[in-house]
Amino acid sequence: MKMMYRSLSILFGLTIAVGLFAQETPTNIIKSEPKEMTNLAPNESVIDGSAKVGVVIVGDHDIAPTAESCVGKDGDVRSDCMYHQVLAAIRAKMGNQDPNDGAVAYPVAISFVVNQFGDLKNIRVDHTGSADLSNKVITALYDLPKFAPATKAGTSVGSTVTLTYPYQSLFATDK
Repeated sequence: MKMMYRSLSILFGLTIAVGLFAQETPTNIIKSEPKEMTNLAPNESVIDGSAKVGVVIVGDHDIAPTAESCVGKDGDVRSDCMYHQVLAAIRAKMGNQDPNDGAVAYPVAISFVVNQFGDLKNIRVDHTGSADLSNKVITALYDLPKFAPATKAGTSVGSTVTLTYPYQSLFATDK
């Protein structure tokens, strides 16, 4: 009988402990101010002017992840820097490809996880165009140096980043 009570009390204790530690922690969602696509796209005639582009970072963190070259910047400046660093890498990978080469000019959403080590994982490109575009974007992101991961109370944590670009901007060159 004692053995049964002892087993039940251990089982009950483990159930309580698992229940307490399994509580979900709240997540922070950081969004940059939306930007009009027509301000960024070179050809306004192919893009709906009401569409928005920007940065969304989801995760439980105090400091958002960013490209290594953007470390030391805070808030929207930090996320804008990352947005432009990733865009520059994509543009370099696109080369001389014609932006009007049979693709539909809808926004391109790129999402990826920056793990606690700064590695990019689970890169996903949402676009209703060619598979070649998606492959080049994914290759460009994997070619980037490690990111600075998000941090929570000084500890590196993983987070998910979604960057949305106007289709035409992926092919433009910086002047």
